[in-house]
Amino acid sequence: VEHTMRIFDIRVDGVSVPYAEVPECFKTFWVPVLYDGPYRDVIEIKKLVKGMEQVSGKETNIKEGGVLRPYIDRRAKDDTRLVVKILNPKYKETGEEFN
Repeated sequence: VEHTMRIFDIRVDGVSVPYAEVPECFKTFWVPVLYDGPYRDVIEIKKLVKGMEQVSGKETNIKEGGVLRPYIDRRAKDDTRLVVKILNPKYKETGEEFN
């Protein structure tokens, strides 16, 4: 079994590094950015987490889902970092995932 690592966030001193400032050596492992812009329509966002994966470029597996995060770090009401993971409703977790 070949293991891979995919990155969607790098933090330095508790603050997310903007993608434009991420070193090129890490971008090889970056998950595909499916949308970059203002949050406007939950229906459109949910469409992006469905279908086949975009990581390999071959669309060989179903998408696990997607991660939404603001450009500027924010805190949720419970004081945790605001990041939302939306699961593809057809994806079945195997227990092998690390989040």
